Amino acid sequence: MRKALIAMVIVGSLLIVNAGLARADGAKSGLYVGADLVFNVPEQDLQGDFADVDPGAGFDVKLGYRFSIPLAIEVEWGGTGHKVGDVDAGIGFLVIDLRYFPFVFSDRPLYPYVRVGVGGYALVIDNLRDPSGRRDDLKLTGGGVDVGVGFDYFLTPEVTLGVEITQRFVKYDDLDYLDAKLVEDVKGAMTSLNGGLQYHF
Repeated sequence: MRKALIAMVIVGSLLIVNAGLARADGAKSGLYVGADLVFNVPEQDLQGDFADVDPGAGFDVKLGYRFSIPLAIEVEWGGTGHKVGDVDAGIGFLVIDLRYFPFVFSDRPLYPYVRVGVGGYALVIDNLRDPSGRRDDLKLTGGGVDVGVGFDYFLTPEVTLGVEITQRFVKYDDLDYLDAKLVEDVKGAMTSLNGGLQYHF
């Protein structure tokens, strides 16, 4: 986790140096907030080896700052609801990411970007029954990095419509469930599709 955060800081620093003093003309710099609908597709060990978690939907909220150079930093918090067989489950996440806008248009409202982030994740399965018949909520937590692409479309100078697809590389390393212990880390990569609105102050 520490290595991923260091890598993100290095990448962000290189992007700032590369961008120089270039301004994102036409895009509003400063603080912004947003909310998205999210669709998550769990993969790897969450598709059978540890649990068979169905795709699910939910929401996230965002708080970010867009700099005068083509770069933004953002905090994303959200969750999605899922099913494991006939049992309810949910995946929550808190991510810090950098957005880089490689193309600057002074006369167009569309701003494509790439993102890279690091964060914490939790999978909760409600009232899960173990082989002996005991029931308890299962909580699996861990961390990961993500990469994605998307775009912001300025509907007005303050309001943007955003669409994004992100691949999240998640490794769960802590289990809270009865007296069970993890034999090895659970790989739980996830593909996320987001769409929503942002308001730029």
